Amino acid sequence: MPEARTRKTAAILAAAACAALHAVLFLAAPSAKIFPSAAGLGFALGAIGTVGWAFTGAAGGIFSLAIGLIHIVYYAGHSHSFPHASLSDGMPALLLAHAMGFYLRRRLTQEETEAALRVMNLEERLNAEAEQLRSQRDYSAMLVKRLAKFPELRRSCEALGRCLRREELAETLVEEAARLNEAARSATLYLKDPETNRLLLAAWKAKQEGVPPPSVSGDAHDRHVFSTRKPFLSGMCDTPGEDSGGKDRGDVSLIIVPLLQVTQDSAGPKTEPLGVLRVASARRDAFSREELELLNIAADLAALALSNAALYEKTERMAMSDALTGLLTQYEFRSRLAEEISRADRDGREVALLMMDVDHFKPYNDTYGHQAGDVVLRRIGELMREMRRPGDLVARYGGEEFAALLMTDMAGAAEAGEHLRARLESEIFRVGEKETRVTISVGVASFPAHSRDGEGLIEAADKALYASKAGGRNRLTRAGA
Repeated sequence: MPEARTRKTAAILAAAACAALHAVLFLAAPSAKIFPSAAGLGFALGAIGTVGWAFTGAAGGIFSLAIGLIHIVYYAGHSHSFPHASLSDGMPALLLAHAMGFYLRRRLTQEETEAALRVMNLEERLNAEAEQLRSQRDYSAMLVKRLAKFPELRRSCEALGRCLRREELAETLVEEAARLNEAARSATLYLKDPETNRLLLAAWKAKQEGVPPPSVSGDAHDRHVFSTRKPFLSGMCDTPGEDSGGKDRGDVSLIIVPLLQVTQDSAGPKTEPLGVLRVASARRDAFSREELELLNIAADLAALALSNAALYEKTERMAMSDALTGLLTQYEFRSRLAEEISRADRDGREVALLMMDVDHFKPYNDTYGHQAGDVVLRRIGELMREMRRPGDLVARYGGEEFAALLMTDMAGAAEAGEHLRARLESEIFRVGEKETRVTISVGVASFPAHSRDGEGLIEAADKALYASKAGGRNRLTRAGA
């Protein structure tokens, strides 16, 4: 470096100057009578030593000291220039001057060290600021990239927000996940099975032809993310190696994020996994941390949407179903009755309606209590669900009255109604130590024989039910009989 070369040249010149001065003093001082005393000579030699210490360091200073001592000893013993010279006259002056040179050298060395430290600190600060500037530049580039994704993320949020049912939401989520990641070739959603608490395939979307379908229960990566509740980016962390992690299907790069739901109990808030969302690519290093964070946001929104969908379906079931028996409510039954009759009319087939009423139910309630009455109603609901076949509608019509729309003709409905009546008649309901029995009266009417609309069909079946009541109860009566 230029500065180091300059310092080296100065030291060499200073050393040469010291040597020259020592030679001049050694040769000329006695004859020229330059110094009046040995002390003066000692100071002169010390001054040269000071230059040596200052400009050449310890090597030049010690060399000058040695030469100075030789001068003093020589002139003290052999020279006639100083009549009263002695070793003690010049030695203190020489040592004092060298001590001053040594002190000066230490001060210069200390200042050079401090200056070097200041330069090092300044270089470190400049490097740190340069690194910070690079980080800010990288962060700005990342923000620009994220901002470019925000319109797409907003579109995904709106699409998820429109879904009110679990199945629709699952299909929408995998479509949006595949769309958000350009390098993705497939997106898969696994949701927790409430009975087994294991992952089950809920939806899958392939962006390319020939992509093999995923496994039904996921692989080791999916199960690891589900159990740890931490996202996975291929190459970011290690996961158990139970299997190839989808490589047998051509999945080289993966992003897997958990769907987490925050619940509240007596111990406080806790996080429950609902499932995992997986995006795969056939390219190596296809995904970045930014894409992982983006998919994480989508997964959080999806988890919230799943919770809302579950709440919506529960509310819908409560509005559609009777809380005690689990059967349809009267409102839901009547609205769907009209649809089924219209469909049967288009298809040219028969349907039949059963209207049923528990015999003497009010006295039974008054005698044994409402809890015993609820047991009877709940059991009737169970028997009706057992009787139901695909397409049939069963409902608690009100109080102790029940209705069933069967996708069969008059004879088939009468047979089913009679079987239900006889089955209930044989049931024993225990109330404390007592054994009680309950019976029902049944009326049946069919479409289109007795009416061509829902209201008329209900009226015809009701009239048949009243006929059963009037005829002694615990029996089935056909409309028009």
